[in-house]
Amino acid sequence: MNFAPDIAADALLVDGTETVTLHGASSITVAGAKRGALTLAETEFRQVGIESTDLAWSLPGASLAGNVPRRGDSIEDISGAQWTILSAVHSPLTDVWRVVTRRHV
Repeated sequence: MNFAPDIAADALLVDGTETVTLHGASSITVAGAKRGALTLAETEFRQVGIESTDLAWSLPGASLAGNVPRRGDSIEDISGAQWTILSAVHSPLTDVWRVVTRRHV
């Protein structure tokens, strides 16, 4: 009997991460960024004019080297696409920033 486990999705917090560039007061490379869908609360209330094509990013605080993502800053993903930050919320327990972004067209 062979046992060949599929571990591709075991560490969902780290799988699927990419290195992005945060452009704000200064530009910094951020390793371990993860893109994902908006939460129900973010789409339901539409406090900042959220659209269905907007995207959320999780940015690890350890990779930000003291930089703080702010509304109006931008994220450049691995393909070179630019995303403008609409809102940024920090979770001190996990030291992760959740930013809601809109892609430049």
